[in-house]
Amino acid sequence: MLLALLAPTALAQVRPLVLESQSHRDVVHSPTLFPARLAKFEPLWEVAAGGTLLPGLVGGPGGVVYGLREGRVLSLSPGDGHILWERDAGALQWGPRGMEGRLYVVTPGALAALDPGNGRSLWQQPLGGEAAFPPLLTRDLVVVVLQEGKILALAPEDGSRLWQADLGCALRAEPALDEKMLLAGCPDGTVSALSAIDGQVLWQRMLPAPMVVKPAITEKRVFVGTEDRTVTCLSAGRGKKKYRYQLAGNPASALSVQGDLILAGAQDNLLYGIRQHGGHLAWSADAGARLLTLPAVRGHVAVASPVLSDQLVVMDLRDGAVTGRRFLPGEDRMSAGSPVFAGKTLVAISQPITGGPGWLSGMKLEVTVIQDDTVMGQ
Repeated sequence: MLLALLAPTALAQVRPLVLESQSHRDVVHSPTLFPARLAKFEPLWEVAAGGTLLPGLVGGPGGVVYGLREGRVLSLSPGDGHILWERDAGALQWGPRGMEGRLYVVTPGALAALDPGNGRSLWQQPLGGEAAFPPLLTRDLVVVVLQEGKILALAPEDGSRLWQADLGCALRAEPALDEKMLLAGCPDGTVSALSAIDGQVLWQRMLPAPMVVKPAITEKRVFVGTEDRTVTCLSAGRGKKKYRYQLAGNPASALSVQGDLILAGAQDNLLYGIRQHGGHLAWSADAGARLLTLPAVRGHVAVASPVLSDQLVVMDLRDGAVTGRRFLPGEDRMSAGSPVFAGKTLVAISQPITGGPGWLSGMKLEVTVIQDDTVMGQ
């Protein structure tokens, strides 16, 4: 049996924290109660990775793509785990990233684009330096930040250079990119918004502490996690501060927007769900270990596998309820990174506790309501 439930009994309903309006502190809102739920896993397949896994999977109905520290990129079928294609890419710094029918891999001093259907090289461009982070992607732009702080914007079609900028500092945290702006933070606490059109500075804001994780961008607001245990909301238009929310530990994972929530994994092992419009806490959920990467999300179901932990943790984003915990398959293994949904298959990656070649495990995840009148909510 590849996977075993940690607790086969029904999990109790988790009531989220009472919500308090930031602007009307005398008003409290009773949160919605949902029925108790239980996550069930069905193992489908498991395959050896063929080398040491790099964090970062790209998943879709057509395949799961991953990178190996030994310099190879592979694609597996989500249905049964068989290899669809394999390519030698040389030395890799991170796992592949993908968008709009292209995969992007960073090699020392260069960026390459691959066809996700067969792994064929589409183009390769020198960067003139070493990349500090994986590439940032939109439909119309590929952005690479170099270690000294230079920013290169390339065309997805052929890798031609569209613009470049220089923040004048070596970034500690990965920037964020959307169709309108790139948001980056320097170690002195300066947050800069650059136009995605031409790289010009739109606005700058000085925060009390430096950015430590990848921020999140929405149409009207941006969200920044800083090393003073804070998530700060700024207006996207001018960088004006809207509110600050204090976590119990420093942010540890990239910030992410899911509906009305800002998700933030922190060093206290909790995943926080913060209401993006009001800035108050919706819930916090125990991930069992420090979340250095955000969970895989499908609908309101989130699956976390904290790096170096031995568990998969399933949470409901509607109220933060932990609906299941399950050991990773095999013995003496730990997580090698966040899982990914590929079509109907959840794919998790693991490696030996002592390090070395890892595994990919495909499974079916189902979250069911526990039919028990004593735990059913309204």
